[in-house]
Amino acid sequence: MAADRLIVTVKSEFRLFRQPHKVGDVIRVRETDLLVIGIERFNLWGATLTIWYTCQDLSQADFISKKNAYKQPR
Repeated sequence: MAADRLIVTVKSEFRLFRQPHKVGDVIRVRETDLLVIGIERFNLWGATLTIWYTCQDLSQADFISKKNAYKQPR
């Protein structure tokens, strides 16, 4: 996982009838906390469910823009 990326894709595999992660869950991958913000796709093969999650890296807090996106009318 790239250390400089705010949004990453995480692939997880689960056995059937096991609860997969849900949107809003915080998961830990390689010593990094990630917030699940979406499900990109899933695949069912035999008794294995594979899910690709879109996640936000919670260790990064400097992604907020300090400048205004627009100029205020005067």
